[in-house]
Amino acid sequence: MRATLPAALLCALLTPACTTTDEPRPVPTGPVTVMLPSAAPSVVDRCVALVAALPATLTAEAGPLARRPVDEPRAAAWGDDPPVLLECGVPDAPLVGDVFSYAPPGGTTLSFLQDDVGAARTFTTGELAVDVRVTVPDRHPGAYLVDLVPLLTARLS
Repeated sequence: MRATLPAALLCALLTPACTTTDEPRPVPTGPVTVMLPSAAPSVVDRCVALVAALPATLTAEAGPLARRPVDEPRAAAWGDDPPVLLECGVPDAPLVGDVFSYAPPGGTTLSFLQDDVGAARTFTTGELAVDVRVTVPDRHPGAYLVDLVPLLTARLS
């Protein structure tokens, strides 16, 4: 299924409930550990440049998520454990199955393969020069992904 979604619908479709809970959240205790497969030097260079350009804060109606330290230069994380996690230089994802496209206002459309993985969803690009996977825990609105799309298309198309 392929659909282009406006930002207002993105939260409702990507998150079971777009509200925060009163449950206590674990406090981060250190850098987020990420294990990515090795990549060609050109991929590493593009990913490191992308990660350096990523915002310090992701925003959505549920509130801002501050960037966290990560022990991998090709990854970035925001928010408490488990964080929203961006991994750059992941294997290509065939854009078949549960696919959606998002076009920011005045921006380039980007398609993602969506996967449910336990208490999170992954969104993997399959059409960029270097592919990226964003993991969004179910307790965070999928709308946090919206902040990243313009940068991904500008840096990796």
